[in-house]
Amino acid sequence: MRKNLCKIVLFIASIMMMSSLSAQNDRATFGLKGNVTKVSADHGNYAVYPIGRNDWVRYDLLFSNTGKLEEVNGMHVTSESFAYDHEIQRDSQNRISKLSSVAGEGLQWVVFHYDDQGRVSSEDYVYENLDAGSEDNIGNTRYYYDDNGNVVKAVVYDAYDSTTNTVNYTYRKTDESGNWVERVANCPNLGLNNQVEKRALSYMDKAVAGTTDSDTTAMQTVPGVSPVTKQPTKRSFWDVFLGLLLVVALIFMIVYMVYILLIRDRKLLPKTIEDFKAYRQEHNMPEESSDAENESITPLFEEVFHSLTHVRKGGEEEHYFTTKEQIEGLRAALVQTLETAPTHPECVDLYNEMLAEYKTCTKRQFMGSKPYLIIGGIITVLMTIGGGLMALPFMLLNICGYYFASQETQFMINAKELKEAGSSGKSKLMTILIAMGIGVLFSGQSYKTITTWSDGTTSTDYDHSEHLVALIFGMIIIAVLAFFMFAVALVNFIRNYLIYK
Repeated sequence: MRKNLCKIVLFIASIMMMSSLSAQNDRATFGLKGNVTKVSADHGNYAVYPIGRNDWVRYDLLFSNTGKLEEVNGMHVTSESFAYDHEIQRDSQNRISKLSSVAGEGLQWVVFHYDDQGRVSSEDYVYENLDAGSEDNIGNTRYYYDDNGNVVKAVVYDAYDSTTNTVNYTYRKTDESGNWVERVANCPNLGLNNQVEKRALSYMDKAVAGTTDSDTTAMQTVPGVSPVTKQPTKRSFWDVFLGLLLVVALIFMIVYMVYILLIRDRKLLPKTIEDFKAYRQEHNMPEESSDAENESITPLFEEVFHSLTHVRKGGEEEHYFTTKEQIEGLRAALVQTLETAPTHPECVDLYNEMLAEYKTCTKRQFMGSKPYLIIGGIITVLMTIGGGLMALPFMLLNICGYYFASQETQFMINAKELKEAGSSGKSKLMTILIAMGIGVLFSGQSYKTITTWSDGTTSTDYDHSEHLVALIFGMIIIAVLAFFMFAVALVNFIRNYLIYK
């Protein structure tokens, strides 16, 4: 459940902050396969990329679960310019086109170019001196790939001394997702002589680290060495126990509601004298009921009548079914009448009259929150889009369980009305919580800043970020309420089907 809840929150936050969830997978820009969430150096060595004057840049990367780049070398990635952060720009296909950061007294950025297969074909390196107001081309790198999508050659141009060097890469080890964890770089002119580069990769659901000769967490591609399969992570006892408990509770709730709504009273039907005569013949009883049998019927219902709740209205006393005990007493009288099968017309009429009263008092109405159902449906659609069809059965059971568990019997409604409490207090609680969540959605404010410069000109800036924060938090509140609809349904089930309070 916690994992499912996390997926809901991540998906909603993503659609609020990104224009295209599926397109914004930045792992391909860095040649990564699978659900990589982190790339870091192993023992100080990692995939060095030359940028002019023999400077070296390495990428320690952090991705969200959806693949969006979040950090580079420990600094956050944003779409706006902030000191000590990386500013990111994207092309028309939502790929990273430019990544810049503060460097000395200026800015340094990398411009990415892609080939037809979506791989980075080249990178341009530019330095902007903010004091001088100039931009200098530092150099560029062109990449060449093998059939597995790994860089086998990087041609590096240094603009400062107009030199071009070629770095060749050979690969020693890859992990089970096909990402390399150890390779060798060679370029004597740049001081690379069988330079071993290692990196560690973490994944959404497991970690696959760079290996040494004794490690068994990654697959090796060295000839003659067999890959070792990584064992799946075991779920904890309490995760399994709580999951089974949830499934058992859900199955019990559904089965019991089906029994109450469809099975329990299916034999309580209107009867005629001929019906009772047929019943008596089936059970080897005399065709006509005896006087003693006929006389036993009326006291059954009189006893039920005396147990009813008596209310004086307008000088007259009225009687109501308001408790589970009263309605169960009426049902027991009906069942006993069926078993007696009286054939006297007055007894048959009394049975049918009391049966109609029973059906009226046990008829159920939905007394839950309709907005809660609507919100649950919306979240179900969003979960299906973000998490696939695996989330659909659970959320549909949530919605159906809440709807049927919130069905109250007429005698419960009568009891609330007689107490002048009504049935709106508890049934509207979730509506109020939903309203609070929607209120948070629209609680953000915009800020307008007017700056007057020394030459008399003015500029106006608008800050709408508070709206985004409010939108995300409001959607998270609503998503949590919808996700825990089952818990609300369970409470309503106990109240409306077991204790009838």
